[in-house]
Amino acid sequence: MKLSRRVRMVRPSLITSAFLAVPLAVAGGIWKGLPGVFGALVGLLVVAVMFTASWYAIAWVEVWDVRLVLPAGMMAYTFKIIVLMTALLAASRLKWDGLLPMVASVAVSIVAWLTVLMIWGVRARFPYVEEEKHVE
Repeated sequence: MKLSRRVRMVRPSLITSAFLAVPLAVAGGIWKGLPGVFGALVGLLVVAVMFTASWYAIAWVEVWDVRLVLPAGMMAYTFKIIVLMTALLAASRLKWDGLLPMVASVAVSIVAWLTVLMIWGVRARFPYVEEEKHVE
């Protein structure tokens, strides 16, 4: 099975991130000026990169051995949290004005990604899960 079949949900999520970039940048700019714009876009980028990397890592591991999906998923989740906390800690230590727009952008981006993934999951067809239609 090809890797691309396993990560179909990433594309709509990245498109959603692209659409979110403008309102988040505008909100960050209104809130904190240029550092707010930069903070909002950095927050969006961090979330997009983390989610995309974790989905590709899990899909790549699944190609090797399906039994490794849970450990790979847990490692990817742990890595995402570490990267996010490191980025936020670095921004807070620098007393950067874009920190609050970055935090808000991270929260909005995570909700957007999870919403897109839930919609994708509900609409996805899983032949081994769907009910069989019996013809009588």
